[in-house]
Amino acid sequence: MVGPGEVLLARGYRASGQAFVRGGRRREPRVLLAEGGLVALGHTAAEALASRHVTVVADAGIAAVAHRAHKVVIGARAVCADGSVVADAGSSLLVAAARAAALPVLVVASGIKIAPRGVAAADVAARYATHPAAYAGDVISRSLADEVGAVDIIAPVVEVLPAADISLLVTNLGVFPPSAVARHAQELYG
Repeated sequence: MVGPGEVLLARGYRASGQAFVRGGRRREPRVLLAEGGLVALGHTAAEALASRHVTVVADAGIAAVAHRAHKVVIGARAVCADGSVVADAGSSLLVAAARAAALPVLVVASGIKIAPRGVAAADVAARYATHPAAYAGDVISRSLADEVGAVDIIAPVVEVLPAADISLLVTNLGVFPPSAVARHAQELYG
């Protein structure tokens, strides 16, 4: 799945994604890790992966460094039976960069994150409104927030990635294309 010396462009602090990057001592991939927006989970993930070759990349620079990578790796919060994925907000930036650089997109998730048939990605995503720490002081300085008055902040926690944008799903149940998720959901839930 990942060869020696390969470079992965990744995002987030999902445990399954970190386990994928850590797996296999011989392959030792280098990781370009997206910073991760308001809460900068990329920094936390970089600390957890400190024994690897990790470079944190500002979200705005993802497209500029994508050509250095061999694969894009995204952790999932949920995988729906139609093959779409609920991932951390900002993951679509990596998908767009992957598309432009002709890179495969691997979504890493535990098999337990495969949702039963009939559960739509939009329904799963609706359960996550906005980040609880998303207020004006997270985005602009407190002095500017005081100066401009009430500022509405939209800080989504997740977004839906369509199945067409995903090359492979990597799970503890195996590696398969998004089109095979419905079969796995049927096996899991009947």
